[in-house]
Amino acid sequence: MLDDLPAAQRIVGTKQVIKAVQSGTAIKCVYVASDADESVRTKILSACRQNRVEAEVTSSMEELGDLCRIDVGAACVAVLE
Repeated sequence: MLDDLPAAQRIVGTKQVIKAVQSGTAIKCVYVASDADESVRTKILSACRQNRVEAEVTSSMEELGDLCRIDVGAACVAVLE
């Protein structure tokens, strides 16, 4: 599914992803970078669990940023329905 990330509608960034998950935005999946800060990963994964959103720890912040075509690393990305 990471291969589809460049073309998918998505939300990038910790605050925006958590806000979207908590507000019930139609999210297909959340990808969390394996090298993101532990407290950030915990917050994101907890929000996903509480709101029954599929979450997957994968790749690195740099790779997620590259897949989203941004110039910096991304701790997480939410793929929208």
